[in-house]
Amino acid sequence: MLKRVALAAVSAPRKGLLLAAAGSLVAVAVACGGVDQQPGNPAGPSGPTAVAGVTQTASGTSGAQTAQGPRVVPRHVSGTLEGRFDFTRLWGEDWWQFYSDSHATGTMSHLGLAQVYTTHIPNLDTGALEQGTYRIVAANGDEIRGTYEGTATYDEHRADLVHGVATFVVSGGTGRFAGATGSISATFLETLDDPTWASAKVVWTFAGTVNY
Repeated sequence: MLKRVALAAVSAPRKGLLLAAAGSLVAVAVACGGVDQQPGNPAGPSGPTAVAGVTQTASGTSGAQTAQGPRVVPRHVSGTLEGRFDFTRLWGEDWWQFYSDSHATGTMSHLGLAQVYTTHIPNLDTGALEQGTYRIVAANGDEIRGTYEGTATYDEHRADLVHGVATFVVSGGTGRFAGATGSISATFLETLDDPTWASAKVVWTFAGTVNY
């Protein structure tokens, strides 16, 4: 299949080639707080969220706090992740009917050493990144999940570079991110370094807010 992708890419116009390589935004950096603010990685996945409120006192204040539920706090997240896009998984029979899958790694604020996995369908006519989904795995195993949309464009001076922007919508996750909300802005620089057009290098920059 790699050969078929490569041969088709050779006959395609320049715009199609570069947009075909415009891959998944790897999401990026994501928010987290508490134990992840320590310099080292947390030892394991976070347990169930502690009951809201403080130890009961004679005044009954803790009972009122518990009734209000857990406190939701916005956390600013940012960082850089590096990895690769993969274009070998097809959703149809033609070379251009492929998913753009990615995996990237980097240190994120509140997350420690994070892993990002994304997938979308690139629109080779418009440059849009369509039907994007992602999951971000924090150092302790908790995950942030959601969807994204974005666009990719060529570099004005170098044919081997593609610039991308995307917005990642947070819609829950696992561990402390269950029920999380928020939005993360992402930009990426993609280098078309694979002569078979089956993959590409990517560097992501992220900044946003996660509420949990």
